[in-house]
Amino acid sequence: MRINVNLKHLIFLFSVLLCGCNSIKDNATVGPYSDSESDYFNRTIVSHAYVKKAAEELQLKEPDGIKTRSIIRFWFKNESTNGGQVIAIIEYQNKQRKCLDYSFVETGFANGKEKNLIETVTAFKVDTFWVKKKSPKSGWDSFLAAIEKESIYNLPSQSEQITQENNVEDGYTYMVQILRTNEEKFYWFNCPDLCSENHQVCKNYERILHLFNSEFDLNTFSDLNCR
Repeated sequence: MRINVNLKHLIFLFSVLLCGCNSIKDNATVGPYSDSESDYFNRTIVSHAYVKKAAEELQLKEPDGIKTRSIIRFWFKNESTNGGQVIAIIEYQNKQRKCLDYSFVETGFANGKEKNLIETVTAFKVDTFWVKKKSPKSGWDSFLAAIEKESIYNLPSQSEQITQENNVEDGYTYMVQILRTNEEKFYWFNCPDLCSENHQVCKNYERILHLFNSEFDLNTFSDLNCR
């Protein structure tokens, strides 16, 4: 069984080295998935499939346009373990905000019979999860202004901006979902400190990462930097 877990993580890590696209809008369904090379190795498609499955397992609610105005989900994934975390920031129509911090443990991994990478990375169940209600330590207005200043609503996936090979030395992947009624933006990044000296977008990633960590405490097992 342990071999299957490692195989899943190795394939998932390998896909980080490959390209992704900017966003998924208008509630578009990513797929149908195929064995074609473009679908098989598209990092954004793979990552989005993973968070979609995790959200279903955690029974996360989508914005309904009536009570809920928008949701920001910041996913943190340590690829060397079978656990993950998502910080869900919910903004209501009455301008009230709420943050739910989900930590979860996965089980039931790929067994080698999957037809493609999508089936491989989604061949899991959430075995255990726990949730905490949190508030940003600096206050809502300060935190939301800080992440908006770093263009959290408009950033592309890392592979769209950085042409050199991406680094996953620590096995951490960060994924951002911005959900509004009938609209979704999704992108991913990893090891932003390795490219922040030469790329503004990596500086934005790095600051967003440190903001979420300082405000809500990510379940990291080492320093956030890859250097």
